[in-house]
Amino acid sequence: MSNDMSDKKCPYAPTQLTMGNGAPVADNQNSMTAGKRVHYWRKMFGSMKS
Repeated sequence: MSNDMSDKKCPYAPTQLTMGNGAPVADNQNSMTAGKRVHYWRKMFGSMKS
């Protein structure tokens, strides 16, 4: 018996990534999944103080 994990396979089939509401994620490379939640406009344009 070996402790090598390279020969192990996932026991279940891969599934479609979904958002919190169950909608499918079209592109997993450009999705925000972790971290502090920031309003979209603040993230894109920063604080718009003059």
